[in-house]
This record gives sequence, structure tokens and C-alpha cells, in this order.
Amino acid sequence: VTNGVVSFQYSAYNPSLPLVFQVGPPPALGGGPAETPGVCWAAYLGGDGEDQVYASDVDAQDNYYVSGETYSQDVNFPVEIGQVTIQATRRAFATKFNSDDGLVWSDLYGCSTWPTDQVGYALTAKTNDFPGDVLFMGGIVSGNDLYHAAPDGAWHDYEEDGPCGFVAELDKGTGQIYWSTYFGGYGSAVYNMDIDKYGRLLLAGSNSGDLP
Repeated sequence: VTNGVVSFQYSAYNPSLPLVFQVGPPPALGGGPAETPGVCWAAYLGGDGEDQVYASDVDAQDNYYVSGETYSQDVNFPVEIGQVTIQATRRAFATKFNSDDGLVWSDLYGCSTWPTDQVGYALTAKTNDFPGDVLFMGGIVSGNDLYHAAPDGAWHDYEEDGPCGFVAELDKGTGQIYWSTYFGGYGSAVYNMDIDKYGRLLLAGSNSGDLP
């Protein structure tokens, strides 16, 4: 870069073919060989509102999953195969890209009785090493009509107006939501999650009030 002008130096090439510059991050530091690749692909995700990605994971088949929040309208957010479960101003979402980087499905998720505080902060993809080809999403919701059919032992029903943590289980292939549950007391949130080697779901976050 010289005086705000970016120029390139390159070796000989066939002028009958397009000249392509692959632009990406610099090689990894540490004095090793410059083998770090540049950007493999990139895509916008969202619609006509503010959209943010907060978490991502890759499964054993190189499918890529992201979660976050969206203010976009349904007609603008790229919902492909999954379910639009709520009508709220700010909603959590989960999206799947396949191993060829193609968009497979998106789910919009949360409660409709409260217009804000619906965010997917955490995501983890369960591998085929354990029964069930599923995806877990966690975050924060507000409202008493969370889409959920919680299994026995899941905790708990919503008791107060205001933010509360949640956990949801989705089918990785279709985006179908199997079940979800509130988690924690008023002011709680799930910020991180992972699957251990025994297939158990581990959560981390903040909480004010009772925990299961």
C-alpha cells in the first residue's frame, strides 16, 4: 500500500485466462512456512434488519452451523427448509451450511410475547459418534410462549416477564426443533455449550435466581 493505493506484484501468467487474486489473512505468526490459506468463502446472512452471528460449530461431515440474532423480517431472512416459529422484533436464529458452503436451512426462534431479548449465543453440533444427529442451541429469550415440548426432567416453565436462558435441540438435517426449555432464573443466559466425549451437554453462562 503506497499513498492509499494497493498494488500487486505477481509472476508470469497466461494472459488469455482471468487473473484472480485470493485475498485473505496473512500467514500464521511464529516463523513457520507461509502455508495458511486465505479466505475460502464468505457470505452475507440476514435480511433488511440488523443481524449478528455469535456462535458457530462444524460437525464431522464438515457442515457449518451458526447462531445469533436478527431484526430482519421473515420475507427477507433466508429461511430455506426450517421453521419460522415466532413473530417478534428481535429473534434468535440458527442456520446450516453444507460442506459445499451452500445454505441448507435457517430457523427463527424465541417468544412472541416480548419484542426483544431473543438471541442465540451458543451452538454445538453433536457428531455421529453419539446417538442422534442433532444440534443444540442456547441463549436468551423473554416471554412465556417459548416454542417447546420439553422432555421429562427438563427445567423449567417461565415464571417472570424478562430475560431467561434457554436450550433447544434441533435436527441437523432439517432444522426441525425437537424440544426446548427455559434454563435459569430471571436475568439468566446461556453463553457457551459443548458436548463432552460421553455425549453429555455442558452449559456455561450467567444466572440470577434458581438453577435446576
